[in-house]
Amino acid sequence: MSLKNFGGVLEFAIELEKNDAAFFSKAAGNPNCSDMHELFEKFQREDQKNAKALTRARQENVTEMTLEPVSGLDERAYLEDRPDPGSMSREGVLKAVMGIEDNAQRFYQEAAERIKSLSDVGRTFQRLAKKRKARSESLKNR
Repeated sequence: MSLKNFGGVLEFAIELEKNDAAFFSKAAGNPNCSDMHELFEKFQREDQKNAKALTRARQENVTEMTLEPVSGLDERAYLEDRPDPGSMSREGVLKAVMGIEDNAQRFYQEAAERIKSLSDVGRTFQRLAKKRKARSESLKNR
């Protein structure tokens, strides 16, 4: 997937949210994480909602903005292996979740900086970065 234009960046963000939602769905079912079941389900719902909002943003900005060039984003920097959380230890799941949240936050912050000319989507990315940072912070004392 190319992160060299606006459309590619939005597609990547949508896939990121969908993959994270799938991870949290499996993590919520892990018996070793039963105390975090509700939290992981909440994260899953938020990620699904984010994917829908990003899809809507892509559809609303489908004109020439889709081809608007974007530079300085390397997709490989944001691809993270997601282990199957269904049978991991609680500590392993938490470590994976922290990595997922930190990765998403970094992507959204860096993407927001690169697409400033598209202010609505840039603001959406900034909001998502803040949300991911808050989620990461909420996990540090678990």
